[in-house]
Amino acid sequence: MAVTEDRFERIYKQGIFSGVEIWMDKATGVNYMLLTSGGKTGLTVLVNEEGKPIINDTNKFDYGWMAKELNANQKNSLL
Repeated sequence: MAVTEDRFERIYKQGIFSGVEIWMDKATGVNYMLLTSGGKTGLTVLVNEEGKPIINDTNKFDYGWMAKELNANQKNSLL
């Protein structure tokens, strides 16, 4: 990975002033959840049912599922 590239990529965002973001380390594929509320921030590794870190295959990461989910959530929030 070149030094000029960003190592982390935000792959999910929910909320405006407070909310949840999921960031992926593009070098390792590990997912992190960033929580923001009331001027405070917390960061943690996302884990599966077995307590192991959630790791995406960085070569095959599909953003399509997220776009569909976000569009569905936006439609539901308007109802």
